[in-house]
Amino acid sequence: MTVSVTDSDCASLFMAVNTVEYLISYGGPQSPAMWLPDEWGYSDSDSGELSKLSGLLLQHSEQLPGQDFFVDALISAIKQLKAAEVFGEHTDDITYFVSMSDADAAERIEDYSAKQLNSPVMSSIFLNRNK
Repeated sequence: MTVSVTDSDCASLFMAVNTVEYLISYGGPQSPAMWLPDEWGYSDSDSGELSKLSGLLLQHSEQLPGQDFFVDALISAIKQLKAAEVFGEHTDDITYFVSMSDADAAERIEDYSAKQLNSPVMSSIFLNRNK
């Protein structure tokens, strides 16, 4: 699983990745942490490039065109990474989504992005995550 997470002001960005191996060590694939990026095993560091980008986003937040534009830009970026096969031979086995850490609309954004980024089978699994 891979996710890009921002905040409701779209002034920060981090990327997180989780693996089946990490989930097993954390309580198994049915663990509540499965879909909670804050609990995932791998994310960018405080000194990483995304942290630098977050600083720029915060600095220029007044000029940003809004949440919908930002979410669509993140979806587009993930689509480009998938098309470039940066995730390797398991690209189609990964669940991708965008989340918003501090918004009531987080689940709507996650569902919308998952539909855009995944196959119908992978989207269905994700969309039924709370059932």
